[in-house]
Amino acid sequence: MCVHIGRSTEVGTKGAQRKPSGEARQLASSPESKRGARTGYFLARYVDLEGRPRQAGRFKRKGDANRASLEKVNELNAQRATPGAARTMPGAVLTLARWHEIWPLRVRRDERTITTNKHRVSKYVIPHLPEQGRIPVGDLTRGMLHDVQVALLEAGYAKSTIDGAVSSLSAVLGYAMDEGRIETNPAYRMRVDPDDPLLNPTRDQRQRRYIPPDEFARFLRHVKPQHRAVCLAPLVSGCRTQELFALERSDLDQKRQLVFVHQRARVLGGDANDDAAFRPGLKTTKGVRRKSKEECGRWTLFPAVLSSAAPVRLHRRLIFPSPTGRVWGQRNFYRDVWDPASAKAGTSFTVYDLRHTFTSHLLANGIPTVEVAAYVGHSTRQLGDLDNTTTRVYQHPTGEYREAALEAISGYLAQLDTLRRASAR
Repeated sequence: MCVHIGRSTEVGTKGAQRKPSGEARQLASSPESKRGARTGYFLARYVDLEGRPRQAGRFKRKGDANRASLEKVNELNAQRATPGAARTMPGAVLTLARWHEIWPLRVRRDERTITTNKHRVSKYVIPHLPEQGRIPVGDLTRGMLHDVQVALLEAGYAKSTIDGAVSSLSAVLGYAMDEGRIETNPAYRMRVDPDDPLLNPTRDQRQRRYIPPDEFARFLRHVKPQHRAVCLAPLVSGCRTQELFALERSDLDQKRQLVFVHQRARVLGGDANDDAAFRPGLKTTKGVRRKSKEECGRWTLFPAVLSSAAPVRLHRRLIFPSPTGRVWGQRNFYRDVWDPASAKAGTSFTVYDLRHTFTSHLLANGIPTVEVAAYVGHSTRQLGDLDNTTTRVYQHPTGEYREAALEAISGYLAQLDTLRRASAR
């Protein structure tokens, strides 16, 4: 199907009544602006089957935005051309599994909302229902959902994960109620009891491991270019996830290739101009209120290659802002950046594994334990050194091994570059 790319004449003045044409159409991509300034991204725009302007995402390159909007238009028109794609036969029994397939075609919701709800219900709820959800949607009971909760608790899932999955199911069933397909919503306001004895099970501690260059290179190939710097940062700086999201440009010493880490981002992220989005001090800092900024933090490596790979300056304060110029939320980062790349690359390591790799690589290259401990914010005892009065009182980092540490990190990065060139041949 060939779709002309150009400015649409169908979209009139703001508030004008639009007549559905029954066919989705592509609109020309447009530059995204925030507070009157362009962000460097393009919006993939299209008109849906009901004549409403929509967006299929935001992209660094205009060509990618046009392709995304074209794919969305073709998908919508293909659904329109399929008889009964979003309908059920009169008198037919509608199962929960069938409703889970068609509800995205029956309601108008943001793409991210649809993706999140489908993922949660498919992964956490339907596998634990009778007959894999192939039961009449009206026969679903609250007792069945309690059994789902128990199964997830026994599998070791957290309360927040289970509550989120049931909340998504509640939204999906709410759409069924709106169409009169069910009378009540059994998942409405259903939550795991905070005092449930199955909560907080004893779980084996995850064993951290060293990530070899070939495995990390495979992962990095599937990360979008604008996100590669933040994914590379824990490997070359040893920062924790929330420390990365809170790094500020004013704390960067490009000449010495160091950065001062003194705060953490809130788990949910927030407005980069609001101090409430940050927590002063680090994980191991004690008595934050009685200490200055210099006493709450530490210096760690920030190689020049990381500065050059940092994203477009979306915010004057943060080194690694989100694509919208805000503080990254941890869940958003994993959902939008880390997990998709891991799935495509077939890797399973975490951000903390890269921090472990940073530490292991420096120690293997002869950097003294006390120097490495200073970079990652650990005590020498945590790194396995003999803990005695001499090391506790008299052993302190001198900074003399900074060049050697940067050289060790450069050796790891050189292997990544070699692997990238080999794969490109």
